[in-house]
Amino acid sequence: MPKKIILIGMVFLMVQFLDRSQVQGADSKGKVALMPFTVHSPTNLSYLQKNILEALSDGLHKQNIPVLPLDKTQLWLTQKVPTDWRELRTIGKQLEVDFLVFGSLTKIGQRMNLTGNLLDLKTENPPLTFSLTEEGLENILRLMERFSKEVGSRILSQEKIIGISIKGNQRIETQTIEKELKSKPGEPYIPEFLDQDLRAIFKMGFFSDVRLEVEENPRGKLITFVVEERPFVKRVDFSGNKEIKEDDLKEQVTIKPYTILNLNTVSETQEKLTAFYQSKGYYNIRMTYSVTYEDQGKAAVVVFNIVEGKKVYIKTITFQGNKGFSGKQLKSIMNTNEKGYFSWFTSSGVYKKELLELDLEKLSSFYYNHGYLKAKVGEPTVVHEGDWLFVTISIDEGRPYTMGQVTIRGDLIQPLDKMMAALAITKEKFYNREVIRKDILMMNDLYSYEGYAFVEISPQIQEDPAALKVDLVYEIKKGPKVYFERIDIVGNVKTRDKVIRREFGVAEQGLFDAKALRKSNQNLHRLDFFEEINLSTSPGTQEDRMKLKVEVKEKMTGAFSLGAGYSAVENFMVMGQISERNLFGRGQRLSLDAQLGGVTTRYNLGFFEPWLFDTRISSDINIYNWTRIFDEYTKDSIGGSLGFGYPILGEDIRAFITYAYDDANVTEVEEGAAQIIQDMEGRHQTSSVRLALRRDTRDLIFNTTKGSVNSVSVEYAGGPLGGTNYFTRYLASSGWFFPLFWRTTFFAHGKWGYITQNAGGDLPLYEKFYLGGINTVRGFIYNEISPKDPATGQSIGGEQMVQFNFEFIFPLIEKSGLKGVIFFDAGDVYTKDQSIDLGSLRKSVGAGIRWYSPLGPLRLEWGWNFDPRPGERGNNWEFSIGTFF
Repeated sequence: MPKKIILIGMVFLMVQFLDRSQVQGADSKGKVALMPFTVHSPTNLSYLQKNILEALSDGLHKQNIPVLPLDKTQLWLTQKVPTDWRELRTIGKQLEVDFLVFGSLTKIGQRMNLTGNLLDLKTENPPLTFSLTEEGLENILRLMERFSKEVGSRILSQEKIIGISIKGNQRIETQTIEKELKSKPGEPYIPEFLDQDLRAIFKMGFFSDVRLEVEENPRGKLITFVVEERPFVKRVDFSGNKEIKEDDLKEQVTIKPYTILNLNTVSETQEKLTAFYQSKGYYNIRMTYSVTYEDQGKAAVVVFNIVEGKKVYIKTITFQGNKGFSGKQLKSIMNTNEKGYFSWFTSSGVYKKELLELDLEKLSSFYYNHGYLKAKVGEPTVVHEGDWLFVTISIDEGRPYTMGQVTIRGDLIQPLDKMMAALAITKEKFYNREVIRKDILMMNDLYSYEGYAFVEISPQIQEDPAALKVDLVYEIKKGPKVYFERIDIVGNVKTRDKVIRREFGVAEQGLFDAKALRKSNQNLHRLDFFEEINLSTSPGTQEDRMKLKVEVKEKMTGAFSLGAGYSAVENFMVMGQISERNLFGRGQRLSLDAQLGGVTTRYNLGFFEPWLFDTRISSDINIYNWTRIFDEYTKDSIGGSLGFGYPILGEDIRAFITYAYDDANVTEVEEGAAQIIQDMEGRHQTSSVRLALRRDTRDLIFNTTKGSVNSVSVEYAGGPLGGTNYFTRYLASSGWFFPLFWRTTFFAHGKWGYITQNAGGDLPLYEKFYLGGINTVRGFIYNEISPKDPATGQSIGGEQMVQFNFEFIFPLIEKSGLKGVIFFDAGDVYTKDQSIDLGSLRKSVGAGIRWYSPLGPLRLEWGWNFDPRPGERGNNWEFSIGTFF
């Protein structure tokens, strides 16, 4: 017995000695402190914190890694463990350990996700992070065992990567490959990470083979990734396409020549080409691809083999379950339609899945907007039989609900009766979702104009199925008033910030105003300095603050042009222009232009300052030299003008005052000219002041699609202003643009003029009114519409005139700015003794094309005279460069 006790004692001492020696040997590996893990779970699992620490400690002890006693860190069980690893580094140094382990356990459903971190206190590197998952709480010990092994392997293996190189790449840059690598030189050598790197490089799609070479070195591991590049695409060919042109197919191809062959991209292109064929009606399309190799396998030729088959059209669209509306009514709502007689031109009857899906939404909206609150539009059934498709759409209409009581509750900024009067839904008999949406937008605007940018308007619908009635309550929470904390402008290289900011109706620290913001956006577009303008908002530093970001992309604003052309008035002409619409980025306009033609020689120098001395006063200066050869005389004039403008009654309305001086010399009067023309020979000076009021709401100066421009003016010449010409001229003009379907526009324009001679001076013929020509009444030659001299029949101008123009404008080549126009013109000129007779106006119709070119708007138009008088043409072609009307 004593011998057994002695033997057991010796074994015990040996085990203790071996255990201590192993621990002492492990000291070189460093001591580890375990911080309590944060546990996230819908249920309270905080009791797991202690179990996690004990399981981790046991797992590390099994690997002979010394762990700081848990009672040294248990105080953190009742305190929040810092999330910043720099704070944890300080705690670890206070505990006098080499490594610190911390992390969290998240349990969602049955899934447990452990995010653990190992912080090496001997270096300044951030912690190494591990992410492990297990299913079921019963596997918590297995999860901790896996984690302890990961931590232990990192602590016990301290080999470093001393270098990473890439070999075999010729076209793909080394830096591009290195961006995919998780492993970095100087970091621990982790085989798992290198395996992930290997997969990431292969996943790039550029390589047919990737392998890893590891070289041992006394200082660590040298890693080499050896890649074998795929061949490059030499060209893409098509075989079997007959109905679709190759150029159209190439537009769908995403494979670019001389790029690395990627079979995934080839497959994507095949799917895209197939979808393109189906969008054209080739529902039976069959397509494969083949790849052949040239230049010793370095170059690839991709061929798409196409069997087009016949076009497949929709034969019938049938509805099932519709009672309130006929199939014809429902079809009229859809863009998808049945094959018609002109399908070869209109592509009617072509099946497009995405278009049909949009049609289902339109049908649903149609029912909701006609009271069918419970309507359901089912998925369509598309049956393919031979060369036809048969589409069937099932509809569960339900019954229509009428509108009951409507009211508004919550934060009202106007009296209830006033807000109720503005609602459109109160005027509807049946429930209408679209009208409700418009009411919400209207009230959103109402509140946003007062600075409530985050107003919430919720329609609360209360159904009464028995009475088939809907009561509606608009619940409004206005939130705080919002102010612009900052307005940032980016993208403007040339244009100065102040040129952009002065177009804004909102300012930093100013109240949010959606209406002013939309107007500001319109003002920026009308400057015509930018190709793109994007306004975006983001939350500020406080609840009632907002940031506004203005992103612009500038366009070229300077132009030098030289050209030649032909005009019905001028015959051959040469023109040139040097202009800058944004001089020095200040928003100023400077131009010098010249025109030399068979009838007119003109030079003009102009300067426009939109914000004189940084005020809202605009100013323009013009100097010109103008020679004009009329049928009966020649007029040479030199002069200029100085004008100022100022906005009144809002930004759209401006008042102008302009002083102009013209020194004209009338020469070369024909011997047979009318006496009134012969009496005009000699020098004439016009010194005048013009007052004008102008309202301009056009969205764009050129290519206008909506808005209007209206003006009235009075010009006084002579008297105290001097000169030889004494007159008063009155003008009124109004032009309106209306956007229509398919990006078309309707334009209506009217103009009236009256001039009277004042005592003490002359009223020369060239100051009177004439009509005819491309800018007044087309179909008549220039100045052809005019009172005539009774003796000679020559045009002598009139003291009164009216003019009307109506145009239908449509795009021809939209990207190039080429448009077509169909017009109707009417107008006439009268003497002071005649009365205006709108029933006997001279009329014309015609058509033309317009191009907004770098030289300016180019126009080629043909007009037909309704009722030609003796000596007049029946029609007239005209060409011009310049603005319209």
